[in-house]
Amino acid sequence: MHKFRTRLAASLIAGLTAGASGTCSAQAQTTPVASEALRGQSSGIVNVVAYGADPTGRTDSTAAIQAALDAHRYGAFEFPAQPNGAPGIYRISSIKVLKTQRLEGPETTAARLSCISQSAACVVISDPDRSYTAGGLDNIAIQGPGTAGGSIGLYLGGDPKDVISGHGNFADGEVFGNLLVSGFHIGVSFGNNAWADRFEGSLIMGNGTGIDAPLGISDSGEATAITDSTIANNGVGIEDDAGFEFLVTNSALDYNRTGVAGGRINFFASNVHFEQSTGNFVFAPYGTVNLLMDNITFLLGGTKGSDASMIGLWPQGANVKIDGASIWSNHPVANFLFIDPHAGRAPRVVLTGIGGNGNGKIRNLTNEATQPAGQVGLRGGFIRLPLTTVGSLPACDRATEGEMDAVSDAEMPRYNIIVKGGGKVSVPVYCNGSAWTAR
Repeated sequence: MHKFRTRLAASLIAGLTAGASGTCSAQAQTTPVASEALRGQSSGIVNVVAYGADPTGRTDSTAAIQAALDAHRYGAFEFPAQPNGAPGIYRISSIKVLKTQRLEGPETTAARLSCISQSAACVVISDPDRSYTAGGLDNIAIQGPGTAGGSIGLYLGGDPKDVISGHGNFADGEVFGNLLVSGFHIGVSFGNNAWADRFEGSLIMGNGTGIDAPLGISDSGEATAITDSTIANNGVGIEDDAGFEFLVTNSALDYNRTGVAGGRINFFASNVHFEQSTGNFVFAPYGTVNLLMDNITFLLGGTKGSDASMIGLWPQGANVKIDGASIWSNHPVANFLFIDPHAGRAPRVVLTGIGGNGNGKIRNLTNEATQPAGQVGLRGGFIRLPLTTVGSLPACDRATEGEMDAVSDAEMPRYNIIVKGGGKVSVPVYCNGSAWTAR
């Protein structure tokens, strides 16, 4: 996995699935009533333990934490370590946070919210007040009960169904620093009125879907930023059916079954590392796609061959521009970019500065299956074709027509003439549907 620096303690991440005191007891806690002195605390730093939250994780702290949040419209809410200095573990089912509130764990150890509900949204940030503020979470790890069921780690904004939160509520301008979300059906899910939210130095891993922008939400998605973060080991890294504007920089999408998927993808990436062993890095089975990427690394590891395309699109409309990409493959891949547009709408594709390495082969740089009129350009880049021999070329027929390869043993090759082996000339070759010809 590509690694980016965060302040999340390695011991906290390593202990996510280990037996901890916070998971030993299902005993419910009767939360003490907060004193009048606590209720009168000015906006500033509020210690949730003072409201009865249990930092050892032995008892349920939901009511205590919610009481602290309800008592203070503004401020930072501190989740301290355990008395023995170990990271704090707070067992909760679901808490509701306003966008004027910020949850903070210790900088050196972080704090863990251990979510016990298989169906609820664990942390809901949703506010009926639309005035601009910047709350969020810092040095917090949200751990879920597993990917089965309908659990959500972090929910932002208004729920169109008025179940998780009011449909007209807001979660805009939130900042999430050194956040870990792991072990949920959906790690982070967006609702209505969620825009300009920012994830910095965060890790979204081990969820069914890492980040989800579902169909049906409104007034959301503008300038949703992810920087210096890693989205890894999820079923889908980012799923966009709402047409969000994901701005991803200096980050990694590693070992998700699919990196980016959805029906209304707007994905803008710079200096991003994709790595996985099988499947698609970007997959859009329908809808519209806008991909703008520069300085990207695509690394397909593993040992088994794959007919999957690194980027596979079946869109109603597609605009793809990739400027500067390094493609590494350890086994054969059908296509780097495959586009099969619906409704006969020609895609627009520009590829610049594309390079390839590794032991495998990418049989086609681009393949537009049903729309050859699509605009495809390669400017200022190169395609590095691994050398093989004429005798090792696959059969040239209708199934492989249009493929290109390169051989190192051509004998007196001539352009567009069937290539013969036994020589010492390296030359690219092209399958015309019946024979390999020299290029």
